[in-house]
Amino acid sequence: ICRYPTEHLCLLCCQQAHTVTKKEIMAANLRITCIVLAVLCCVLASATIQQENPRLVKPGDNSWDYMLLVVEWIGSACIGPGVPKTCVVPTNINDFTMHGLWPERNDNTWPSFCDNNDPFDINQVSDLLPQMKIDWYDAYDPVNGTSFWAHEWDKHGTCAKSDSKLADQHAYFKAVLELRSQANIYQNLDNSFIESSNSTSYSMIDIQNAIS
Repeated sequence: ICRYPTEHLCLLCCQQAHTVTKKEIMAANLRITCIVLAVLCCVLASATIQQENPRLVKPGDNSWDYMLLVVEWIGSACIGPGVPKTCVVPTNINDFTMHGLWPERNDNTWPSFCDNNDPFDINQVSDLLPQMKIDWYDAYDPVNGTSFWAHEWDKHGTCAKSDSKLADQHAYFKAVLELRSQANIYQNLDNSFIESSNSTSYSMIDIQNAIS
């Protein structure tokens, strides 16, 4: 479910998820209470949007208005053009996994790579690794499993850390894992009788209603 193969649909998903402001996140201590997780787009589609629209990034402007919690259905991670042969979906992971927490602006632009002097350091998140290897699984690099996390921190986390509650790598990754748990997407979909299937399709509105 939730596999949207076109850039247009994926961009629509992300636009419809513009519901949480920076002020609201800070006030709620990162407990997002109104997430419309319409960003159930595959990692390839969402990555393509940002790569092919460089004008949506404003160089030198690290400001942002809200955070976008992005998840993906791990079952579709290895499906589609350009997927590396090393892509593996383990049988013990059957849930939505993290893609990232992205600072975004209300005009549909975003900051990117805000601090090249603070590269990803796995030692800073060592206590989170057991959970990250499941909830933030890297299907493209199942052996090392760090390149995905490094990319998310370098591109998005370094911009998110302007919020004092996300000021370092441990705080950022810990917050993302907690938000994923709070969203409880799989259970909410299951409660609405929406389940993964190779033959049954679900409308966008039904998915939104189930998880909003």
